[in-house]
Amino acid sequence: MCSCVIQVTTRKNISKNTRPIQNSDIWQVKTLQIQTQFQDVVSRLSSKQFFQSDWDIASCAIFFIFVGTVFLLIILVLIRCCCCCCCDTPKQRRTGKVGHDNLALEP
Repeated sequence: MCSCVIQVTTRKNISKNTRPIQNSDIWQVKTLQIQTQFQDVVSRLSSKQFFQSDWDIASCAIFFIFVGTVFLLIILVLIRCCCCCCCDTPKQRRTGKVGHDNLALEP
């Protein structure tokens, strides 16, 4: 993790030794965090130890199950839209009455 600490200041407690946070400070902290994360990933890849705990394995498995399910549903929708719509024969429409007659309305 990053060992950098930035002191948050307000207008009331600005003294001679402190300065307000600037965009360059935030940019430097973000850059340092990205560098440490990148170094962590590279060290894991070089040691061939991708998962450090059981939680890492479980979260990866759940993620891939979710992605696989979404992928399967997309494939099923594409099969349904592309293949079944063209092959279906047109259904014959009924020309008769639909529903029941309400005899109470008859005179």
